[in-house]
Amino acid sequence: MGKMMFQVSYERFLEEVRIENIHEGSKDKLELEDLGNMFVYYLVCFDRRKVFVFVIEKSQISAVQKIQLNPISKPARRIIDNQELRQIVQTLERIENKIENESEEI
Repeated sequence: MGKMMFQVSYERFLEEVRIENIHEGSKDKLELEDLGNMFVYYLVCFDRRKVFVFVIEKSQISAVQKIQLNPISKPARRIIDNQELRQIVQTLERIENKIENESEEI
């Protein structure tokens, strides 16, 4: 089953970032997507089925928020090319089928 996404307040988002202890070598990731007039931050937890999302307009983000989040964020890229998306889906389906076949053999 996939991950569940939760849009949360800045305070809750920062609390989750601190709980996950994001750093350069961690499995959990903090990603930043620039949508033109807004920033979207995603906290992707490796061992939890949750993704926390914080959305803020660029005109509303404070210097403190930038200092706290930007240095530990990696850029995110939205996939909008249908061909690229199809290739990703096909690859994931092949992996899923292979895993299912291997588990049936056991």
